[in-house]
Amino acid sequence: MKKLKLYHIDFARSAETVVWEYSLLPENDRIQMSSLLFEATFDYQDTMKTYNFLVLADSQQMSKYTEILQNNMVLHFLHDWTEPILKDKVKIDNIEKNLDNSTLKIWEKFKTKLDEWLLLNQELDNVLDIILEKGVDRLRDIDKKFLENYAK
Repeated sequence: MKKLKLYHIDFARSAETVVWEYSLLPENDRIQMSSLLFEATFDYQDTMKTYNFLVLADSQQMSKYTEILQNNMVLHFLHDWTEPILKDKVKIDNIEKNLDNSTLKIWEKFKTKLDEWLLLNQELDNVLDIILEKGVDRLRDIDKKFLENYAK
């Protein structure tokens, strides 16, 4: 089984612009992009109305995706959020505050996959560091669940 990572892609412009740029890609590249098998994805516009893409994928699949973007000069900023999310340094729960009902349902499906991934990839040292830094009362629910499973 390939090791999955959490990636964040910030396109730094509106969803409409990104969709338009995507339509300009050569057909072969669009087919290649759509054939990539990501574990889970979620796209959204943040409060600044810029398009963002969260992806649970292995590094090889993400490299193929970003290579197509780069080859077609599609501006994007790729961030590996694996360590920051495991160490509770990135607050993605804030995303759901700005979602409409239909997008919220998609978010909940993504969040379920993300929580499963977090449980499989979390480490005791990370949770202990979070406790030392923020206190046990500030643990995320998923980290509490990790500790419960760890204690069994």
